[in-house]
Amino acid sequence: MPERINVNPLSINPLILLVGIAAAMSIGFGGGWTANGWRLGAKIADVKAERSNEIAIQNKEVLDDFVATAKKIREQADGANADFSELAKDLTAIRKEFKDANAKPLPVDCHPDAPRVRKLTNAIDAVDHAIARHGPSD
Repeated sequence: MPERINVNPLSINPLILLVGIAAAMSIGFGGGWTANGWRLGAKIADVKAERSNEIAIQNKEVLDDFVATAKKIREQADGANADFSELAKDLTAIRKEFKDANAKPLPVDCHPDAPRVRKLTNAIDAVDHAIARHGPSD
């Protein structure tokens, strides 16, 4: 058996002991710092992923709202085109009737007959309808 060497612990150079302790502490501190960085990096990545998902959901909602609004605008535009064609027919008929009208003033005691009152009422109704459908509130 080999001979055992007994070393007195007090005979170790204190400088070597301090260097060893400092090296061990540095390695421990560096390892802890690295592990904490990995943990916080993972947490930051989770927060970023969560925020990205929230932004994606908000963007989808906005896009869906935009598509629905565009569809409503298209429907309104199609309806307006149809209304304008009907309005043009009505106004052409009114213009034709009033173009042939006599511009002489009527006597004070004159009362229009029933067909003339009906035509005037229809003309007023057509204009009121046009104003109500295509007024400034649309």
